[in-house]
Amino acid sequence: FSEAQHGALVDALLQYGESQLGCRAITPIWLSYYTDGMMQEMHCDNPHGPFAFVLSLTDWEAREFVGGETQILRPRVLDYWSGYDGQGMEHGD
Repeated sequence: FSEAQHGALVDALLQYGESQLGCRAITPIWLSYYTDGMMQEMHCDNPHGPFAFVLSLTDWEAREFVGGETQILRPRVLDYWSGYDGQGMEHGD
């Protein structure tokens, strides 16, 4: 991206964030680049606040790889262990 294109993206994100989400600032944008065989495991981007975006440069119609989609967990997944009573879960327990 040129500096002007980056500025236009930041301006558009700020305008959308303020008008639609009530946010007046964003964290700095960064680029993640993955080549064949690389991957990113499940993770949490919570240091950046309650909202996030992914801008994919992939031509999804012409891609020759599998994956790359963003997955969002349902809140109940974060509560997975709340009912765990501490008893063993191994075979034979």
